[in-house]
Order: sequence, then structure tokens, then C-alpha cells
Amino acid sequence: MESAIRLGTVGSRAAGAAFSSIIPTDVQPPIPMNPMNLNESVPVAMWRIHMLRLQYLLIACVMGFFVWQQVLFETAPWPPNRIVAKSMLAALALMCLLGLRYPLKMLPLMLLEILWKTVAIVLIILPAWTGGRLTPDQEGLFFECIGILVAYAVMPWGHVWAKYFRAPAEPWRRRSTATASPPVRSRT
Repeated sequence: MESAIRLGTVGSRAAGAAFSSIIPTDVQPPIPMNPMNLNESVPVAMWRIHMLRLQYLLIACVMGFFVWQQVLFETAPWPPNRIVAKSMLAALALMCLLGLRYPLKMLPLMLLEILWKTVAIVLIILPAWTGGRLTPDQEGLFFECIGILVAYAVMPWGHVWAKYFRAPAEPWRRRSTATASPPVRSRT
């Protein structure tokens, strides 16, 4: 069975033995869809996972309620920038529902949330405030975004570092599974 392709998470030797007679042993295994599973799993505390679920729930319910209410029931014409912003936020709220089931797999969504709010606060709102140009809309946005500090405290940064920075990158192209054959000579 050592020469056969390993079956990953099948879990039983009987199933592995049954498949080893079907799968050829001289072929390389296919490239996994998610090579990050090849690394050791970084343990994440259960309380962090539950807090992530709570954050996904808050985004989906609270932000989703207001955004979807605007998307579905406002009939006035919208400028293109508002269409893009509200569509993105509505999609984000829906995707956060998946975060309830898969909190670690949906971390890129939470990273997006952290990054856009951090950029808004640090690069737009703070300079406006220090320069005395803060508008009431920017002030309101600041109070909507400042809750992201909780996400910074809850985010499993060790897991993020291991899975998105230290893990090997996904390949840019498939590796050839067949060995190169010698060129065919013509009889001329």
C-alpha cells in the first residue's frame, strides 16, 4: 500500500486497500484544490471561533438588515458609487452567513472587513479630523467602523499568518503527470 496514492481523509485501511487496486501507482496524485491543507493545522481556541461566528452574525444581521432594506425598498435613482457600495455590502452580508458555518474558512471575508474599515479610519477619517475637515457623514462612518477594534482582538492572527503567508502558494499551472517520451524518429 506504500506505493499506492494516499487517500487523505478516508480513514479506513479497508477503503484504502480497495482503492489501491483501482488507482494506478505510477501516476502522480492530482494537485489538491487547497494546498494549505497539507500544512499542520494551527490550533485556534474555541472561544475565538465562537467570537468569529458572533462577528459574522452581527455583520449578516445588523449590516445586512440596513443594506438589504435600502437595496430592496429604496426607489430613488442611485449614483453609480452608491450602487457599487451597497451591492458589495449586501453581498458581504450574505457571505457572512457562510461564516457562521465555516468561521475559519471564511476568514478572508473578515480580513476584507478589517482592512476596508482600517483604511477608511486611518487614511481618510483621521486625516480629515486632524485637519479640521471632518464632515458629519465621516463622523458617522467613524462610529460605524470603530467596532472593528473587536475584530482585531478576536482574529486568530497565528492561524492567518500560517495559512495565508507561510503556507506554500497554489501552483500557477498543473504539473505534467506523464513522463516525457523520447521523440519519434521518422523513417525517411
